[in-house]
Amino acid sequence: MVGPMHAAAAGGVTKTTTAVSPAMVAAAEGRHVVLVDLDPRAASTTWFGVQPSAEGMHVGAILGDENPEGWAEDLAVPSGWHPNLRVIPSARNVSNREADQADHAELPLLISLTGLQADVVVIDCPNRQGGPLTLSALNAADTVVYAATATSDGIDAGGRGPANGRPVPPAPPAAGRPGHPDRGQHRRRWGERNDHEPGGGGQPRGAAPPGCSWSR
Repeated sequence: MVGPMHAAAAGGVTKTTTAVSPAMVAAAEGRHVVLVDLDPRAASTTWFGVQPSAEGMHVGAILGDENPEGWAEDLAVPSGWHPNLRVIPSARNVSNREADQADHAELPLLISLTGLQADVVVIDCPNRQGGPLTLSALNAADTVVYAATATSDGIDAGGRGPANGRPVPPAPPAAGRPGHPDRGQHRRRWGERNDHEPGGGGQPRGAAPPGCSWSR
């Protein structure tokens, strides 16, 4: 199982707690678990008290490589909390990956999990939405756990979508008569104006497109 990915739009909403806790529980139940600390603040790394096995051998090394197949297994270090729980540490300079505009920058984390000896992978994400770090987690995970405060702002931060039972509202109709979204395009195409528009004062030149009217 790859995931769950633990995300949040703000700090202080127990995101890291909700990543570390199930990882520890799964390990205590006999599963082999790897927690990937994808947060440049390295909260999970600090919490476990772990260090990379060598200089620069943290999750940023995975994200900066085009083909890091098998790297997750190489970079995972013992947590010290439970023999079944390992951690891929993070570091402050992992934040540099947020500026990565390379093609397929969201894929290295997924590729690195090839051959990983783990029953469960937990990903602790940065407390922001979008960007290569979060996209990397989304591509690698099969489940998302979104941490938020019990307020309207916290709920709204989770967004809308079929996954959380909040349907995406339909897009508002384009400018013009309801039910005819192309009307604004027709008017720009023909460049016509009428008396109701600024600078108007004359009748439109040419016939209106079928189903349209030049007046508002």
